[in-house]
Amino acid sequence: MSTNTRTLILQRCFEAIQTSGFETLRTDKEIIRLKITKGAFYHYFPNKLELGYAVIDEMMLPHYENKWAPIANIQKGIGNAILQILENEKNQATENSVKRGDVLSNLMTEMSHVDALFREKLETVHEMQVKLLQKAILTGRANGELKNNTDARSLSLQIIGQLIGCYSIAKVRGSKDVFTLMINNLQKQIKDTLIQGDSNFTPSAAELEEKVVIEEELNKEYLMAKGTYQEETVEVKTQVATSPASQPIPSPATQPSYSSVDPTSPNYKQPTPFPALNAESTRKEPTPSKSRFNWFGKK
Repeated sequence: MSTNTRTLILQRCFEAIQTSGFETLRTDKEIIRLKITKGAFYHYFPNKLELGYAVIDEMMLPHYENKWAPIANIQKGIGNAILQILENEKNQATENSVKRGDVLSNLMTEMSHVDALFREKLETVHEMQVKLLQKAILTGRANGELKNNTDARSLSLQIIGQLIGCYSIAKVRGSKDVFTLMINNLQKQIKDTLIQGDSNFTPSAAELEEKVVIEEELNKEYLMAKGTYQEETVEVKTQVATSPASQPIPSPATQPSYSSVDPTSPNYKQPTPFPALNAESTRKEPTPSKSRFNWFGKK
């Protein structure tokens, strides 16, 4: 048995899941089609759920990464690159593929409520697409190509959600024409909302930081899916506390000077006398009250 056998099993089961879904997948039939023994199959995948987890990590995740690869590290022409990805979806669609639907959308509906880990892995595939698109939008704004009046995160979620919706509605209708019509409308929305943007736009520090964080998260999630991620170890340096006796004592030249109350001291300062009061000019007679009583309580 070799890794080629394992890859062959995953590829064949991924195609079967695309066609009919996960719950209807019959591993015994796939074993016969692959012409392998049950022992060889269960050597790699002890149960059906473990097979499903591996299909998501090793087949579905790269499948959707390849779909959005044109905008992964792009610096210019980002708006047109996004539109071209949607154009590719239209060109590659067939009557059979539209009736089959999008595999991620199908599994999200079929398995999200069945198994928690299955749902988390599907969410990883979805989030990877959102982050790739979000990073591209932020880059386009930094270059002054794209509008800056919409939130990159919410817009990315909206575009991915609408693309999934195009597949779902077209699947229900069983029509490639419906799929093409909806993708055309999505492309028009992107042009109006995103592409006809402002010039000379300077990104904020928060947006640049957001872009860096997305890049780090994408790399981490990819390595985790491949099982090669390792947490970075942070070396903690212990600071040795010093006793007061070992701390340097400031020199007399740097010590602040204070005025002394001793007249013989060189720091003695003559106190400033209070200003003299002019009794004639400062003394004021009480002003008679305007009430019906005078100062002596008489009317």
